[in-house]
Amino acid sequence: MPTMQDVAGNASAHLNTVKGEFDWSLPFPKQLTLFKEAVTAFKVVGYAALLDEGNIQKFFVNMLSISRNWLKLMQAGNADPAAPKVPASEMSALYCALICGDDDLLRNICEQSSRKKISPEYDDEFLVALFVQELILKEVFGQNISTDLEKVLQDIEDYLEEEPAIAVFLRCLLEKNKDEIEDAFLAWHEENVDAINQKADASSARYTMQVTRYIALDGLGLAKLAEKLGYKLPSDMALIPSIARVPLPLNYANQIEMIG
Repeated sequence: MPTMQDVAGNASAHLNTVKGEFDWSLPFPKQLTLFKEAVTAFKVVGYAALLDEGNIQKFFVNMLSISRNWLKLMQAGNADPAAPKVPASEMSALYCALICGDDDLLRNICEQSSRKKISPEYDDEFLVALFVQELILKEVFGQNISTDLEKVLQDIEDYLEEEPAIAVFLRCLLEKNKDEIEDAFLAWHEENVDAINQKADASSARYTMQVTRYIALDGLGLAKLAEKLGYKLPSDMALIPSIARVPLPLNYANQIEMIG
């Protein structure tokens, strides 16, 4: 059975292949595909560095690489009104910016993210992304937003015909409900961990999930958001390494790998 370092080595090699293939003249769907492959590779290399080597610096460098590359892709699409846009529900870059504590990067990602559903997004995926990015702009950066966050939560419930655990947690953030936020987060996170494990155990699971199954990036990112807003969550949670919840120790900008 391959080790984490075996999988990470393959991911690093594939990242070099992606960098060699990418060009801004490519059709947008191909650009998006290559960027998504790069995001997965950065995750594998970063997760393996953290979990197998205890190398937090390499972890943060790869998470920052995800955010900065994805921001560049969003900016390229937004610069041309006629160009295709990046789906808001591709949230890895936003979560990585939260994890790394880079506020300028986080604000730029939230501002550049789409406010419209883009096929093939599901409504609930888009609405969760819209809620998170708008809440960050409002509560973290003090911006005035036109989005009705209460309506977004109601739209999620209407679409799913029930209030999902993620919406319960997001409502706690919106209503500043410090008494229930921990239980709400843990209820959602338990469902999320189960879903990750089921996906990783499936016969169709991607090779890279031999590494990515051990960190819930969305759980880590939302835990960092809750902490950023002043809420305390347990230090020991499945698939959320406590070492990854420390502040970014140094400026690693000069080590970030750019795709295009």
